Amino acid sequence: MQWNDYQLILAVARAGRLPEAAEELDLTVSTMFRRIERIEEMMSGPIFERQRGVYRPNPVGAELVRAAELMEDQTLLAERKIESASSTLTGVLTIAASETLAQSFLPRQVARLNAEHPDLQVHILSGNEVLSLTNREADVALRPVRPRDTSLFGRKLADIHWAVYGDPEAKARDAEGFTVEIEHFIGLKESVLAERVAQLLQSNFPKARVSNAANSLVLMASCAAQGCGLALLPMPLGEQWPGLHRLSAPIRSAAGELWVVCHKDMRHNQRVRIAFDTLIQGALAEQHLFQGDGVAARSPD
Repeated sequence: MQWNDYQLILAVARAGRLPEAAEELDLTVSTMFRRIERIEEMMSGPIFERQRGVYRPNPVGAELVRAAELMEDQTLLAERKIESASSTLTGVLTIAASETLAQSFLPRQVARLNAEHPDLQVHILSGNEVLSLTNREADVALRPVRPRDTSLFGRKLADIHWAVYGDPEAKARDAEGFTVEIEHFIGLKESVLAERVAQLLQSNFPKARVSNAANSLVLMASCAAQGCGLALLPMPLGEQWPGLHRLSAPIRSAAGELWVVCHKDMRHNQRVRIAFDTLIQGALAEQHLFQGDGVAARSPD
């Protein structure tokens, strides 16, 4: 068996179906089928259990999958070590960030990277799923929690505070803040942060009423700017969103952490180091966006 045979077995095991695996490997389904038949001939028996188009490794196939995973891990390790020895600032640097950070913080830092290193191409991946730095889905990631994976290397950039934001008319009604009893809030639904936002709202503004809802923080900010209600938002997003005004002091008890992380094997790579330096400097220069102006949080009552 060749390495590409193991790649095929791994792709089928992960996808569970031939069409998806074929797309991953840029092959036709008929080619995939013939290659699996050839591998099973070499192994003198089947390696997958087939049921209604779903392929699952049998015990023999599972052993081959484990071998393929070890090969893949070693290949990726070699690539990372070669990359880490590179001193060039050409090529592609991929940075992953949540939707909120990609909207509110990252673009300015990418502009700085472009200005200082014009031959470096930066790709931004925005989303709330956690991409694998081990599998090189991204070179650098901005994450709102301290990394616990021992294979990762990270630096803390800032504490992220939250506050309540609304449109200018809401601010005009109460220059010192707002009256929670008569205000309507926008809730967060169908998001990994939904439970946390609900808890923060309940603990800090127990009399608030949730009258509308959205499934992302960015959408909440947009709705709040259009007068759909008040929104409890991370400050980097709320402080910069057009049409929004901060209606509460920073809520210190709601602080989260912002970290920049990479795989340990890549921490000496020059592109990654430059990205770290730029993000660290950018966060230091923009502490007011993350933490406010130092005004103590008011009691919700």
